[in-house]
Amino acid sequence: MGIPGHNTKIESADRTAEIEFNNYQNLILILENISDIIFYLFVEPDEKFRFKYVNNAFLLFTGLKKGQIIGRYAREIIPSTSHKLVFDNYRLAIQTGNTVSWEEVSEYPSGKKTGNVSITPVFDNSENCTHLLGTIKDITSIHNAEEKLKLSESRYQDLYENAPDMLLSVDAETSQVIQCNHTLEKKTGFLKEEIMGKPVFNLYHPNCLDVATKSFQDFLTKGELHNVELQIRKKDGGFLYVILDVSAVRNPKGKILHSRSSWRDITQLKLVEKSLKKSEIKYQTLFEQTAVGIAQIHTSTGRIIKVNKKLCSMLGYSMDEMLTMNYQSFTHPDDLPHDLDLQQNLRSSDNRNFNVQKRCICKDQSILWFNITVMPLSKKGKIPQYFMVIAADINDHKMTEKKTESSEQKFKALVEQSITGIYIFKKENFIYVNKQFAKIFGYTQDEILLNLKPTEVISQEDRLKADDYVDQRLAGSVESVHYIAQGNHKQGRELWVEIHGTHVFIDGEDVITGTVLDITERVLAERALIKSEKRLKRAQEIGKLGYWQQELNSNMIWASEEAKKIYGFPPIEGELPQEMIAACIQDINLVEQATKDLVEKNIKYDIEFAILPADGSPEKIVSAVAELERDAKGKSQRISGVLRDISQSKLAEEEIKLLNAELENRVKQRTAQLEKVNKELETFSYSVSHDLKAPLRGIDGYSKLLQDLYVNELNEEARLFISNIRKSTVQMNQLIEDLLAYSRLERQTIRNEHFKIQNLVNSIKSQIDDDLEIYKIKFINTIPDIELTADIQGLIIALRNLIENAVKFSKKSTDPLIETGLTETDRYWNIWVRDNGIGFDMKYHNRIFEIFQRLHRTEDYPGTGIGLAMVSKAMQRMGGRVWATSKPGIGSTFNLEIVKPQ
Repeated sequence: MGIPGHNTKIESADRTAEIEFNNYQNLILILENISDIIFYLFVEPDEKFRFKYVNNAFLLFTGLKKGQIIGRYAREIIPSTSHKLVFDNYRLAIQTGNTVSWEEVSEYPSGKKTGNVSITPVFDNSENCTHLLGTIKDITSIHNAEEKLKLSESRYQDLYENAPDMLLSVDAETSQVIQCNHTLEKKTGFLKEEIMGKPVFNLYHPNCLDVATKSFQDFLTKGELHNVELQIRKKDGGFLYVILDVSAVRNPKGKILHSRSSWRDITQLKLVEKSLKKSEIKYQTLFEQTAVGIAQIHTSTGRIIKVNKKLCSMLGYSMDEMLTMNYQSFTHPDDLPHDLDLQQNLRSSDNRNFNVQKRCICKDQSILWFNITVMPLSKKGKIPQYFMVIAADINDHKMTEKKTESSEQKFKALVEQSITGIYIFKKENFIYVNKQFAKIFGYTQDEILLNLKPTEVISQEDRLKADDYVDQRLAGSVESVHYIAQGNHKQGRELWVEIHGTHVFIDGEDVITGTVLDITERVLAERALIKSEKRLKRAQEIGKLGYWQQELNSNMIWASEEAKKIYGFPPIEGELPQEMIAACIQDINLVEQATKDLVEKNIKYDIEFAILPADGSPEKIVSAVAELERDAKGKSQRISGVLRDISQSKLAEEEIKLLNAELENRVKQRTAQLEKVNKELETFSYSVSHDLKAPLRGIDGYSKLLQDLYVNELNEEARLFISNIRKSTVQMNQLIEDLLAYSRLERQTIRNEHFKIQNLVNSIKSQIDDDLEIYKIKFINTIPDIELTADIQGLIIALRNLIENAVKFSKKSTDPLIETGLTETDRYWNIWVRDNGIGFDMKYHNRIFEIFQRLHRTEDYPGTGIGLAMVSKAMQRMGGRVWATSKPGIGSTFNLEIVKPQ
């Protein structure tokens, strides 16, 4: 497996036993000192599970001692809140015979712990589960860190997308927009896809392109810009006034990669400033001479635009100082949240005046109470960009009142903005739920408070469990609960929630309060992960593929179950020492060299070697492939690889080699036999063409002499005999010629050529023109003038025989007709020959293509019965086929299918 080690040679059975004992001792030592948490349970009747072994890591995880655990039942050790989850999974492992894993959160003396738990059943020879082997991976810190990270990322994304300012990033080289937020879309009317990837200058108003271009060059030089006033375009043709601020994002060498830009919309401010200038003179005297403090404030920023001397005097600041401050600068910290809420309300189109009492911090740090009248400055129905503040000193009056704050306001300010669902309920009804709680279950807050009982937000499957937890808390048997259940979403979608709940007293009443988290994505992801892991494990089992991994700075190797099975090791969880694996490898020098070449020379690791499995099974041949993993600095870190038992493949390869050798020998023998048969066939053909035809020529010659010389001396019957002899010799001669042609066809070399098919058919027709004229047969050739590629000699034989047959069997018809044509597909040419002759019964279709098979008497239709057999043989040799359709008395159509060259 690619592990440096030493090849231990076992000299005797005693030595083997000693090594196995030492290995067992070493294994126990390893289990006691590894960081993985391991425990071993004895399975007793009635599904009782008793602790038989736990390692030191288990004790550290739980905060318990071995004396408190060993020999006791799991129900006594595992927290009761986890009983159902744990024992359900124990039973599932026993029933399926497979390892079962889950995530568990439990309270131990060591604190609240989160762990990935795996349990593996161990069976005896009677297939009874006798033990459970368990491992726990402590993921408490990882779990806590992941929750914090998710919360942080969600807050950042929401802040970026919905920031009051328009945010974008621009590539320094191309000036193209590479990122923008939703606020930019909303204010300009352009969609993100209309902005991203386009030059940022497309967004600027033509009036300020020169300023924008110069500002961009200044940014590339300085790396930042501040308070640059520009105008940008809107999709509807309008424009916005903006204040531009830019900072640079650089690479490690200091090169500017792109900008982080913000556009603050000051359009309304500009318009209001213009309007204020027109009306400034009208109310300036009143503004300055009034007995109360007055200030004009920008709604979005809280910046003080204008302030009278009275307010400056009240707060102890000069007018210049006040104009550099915003509305919150002198607001008491405890009143800031309320101020911000009011400021947010001012951004609506509801132009109502309202009063508020608040504390202000003077320049000398003293605190004054004011009655503040706020008047939005805008036309009715328009969102105000400014508001007027009229401040009356009520400090003396407020000092006589209690300086307390409503606990209810604090509560709402905290929980209504929470991203966690928060609830309070009695036994039968909800008292309070926050917005996030209602959102998780798909309801409004009013729908839940008015219509739903507390356990009705839990699915029917988990409702009994939820009712039981409620009863336990109200009865005081448990102080708090923490469990996972399936939620009942209003829209019916799958929902999983994590519920925390505590029994408390509010106004002397027993109530339940707690939190709810939507963990649907996590549950679905865990399901998918478990399913994926099972599929991977099953694939490894089916493919007999083992996986292993070795850290180069460690003496231990992690191996999958299939890898351990290949090496003959029992399915023990955890890593294995290199020496245990090295002891099984027969070709240890080969493996060590391959590992060295991979690490030092980056030479591909792909080897085969022999092993003697640890369980005493026969020698195996294995194939191993591995790759080297490096860290960010390029340093060799670990080797990962796969291992496969190829013993059967090797045996099969040897058998195939023997079979191939035997087959090659048989082919040589059959080739020699075939050559011998071909030679015999050539001898036969020679004998037929010379020895057999010579007597026929003699018979024909002597019978012709008898007929010519003694015709007058012979009676009528003798002359008939001589005539029949001569006809038979002619027929015999034709049969011999056809047989020779048939045998030559078998030995004829296939030669594919390009030719015009129309010309070939016309050439064959010209050879039978006399017969066509004699029997008044009409011949129609509809074959197009196209080029084919095929064995032209074989095709001539096939077409000539079909056309001659058509003449023979249609010449006695009334108005005899022969047609030829061609159809074409992507793969074939189909040439057909049709006649209106005597036809035949289709039950004899296959018979007519066999040699010497005839359907009609020779006296009626002369022939040797070889023609159609030659057609079939010629098409078979070309890789094509021939078939016919026919009806007696109607005629026949013969088809030649020729395969197009690819």
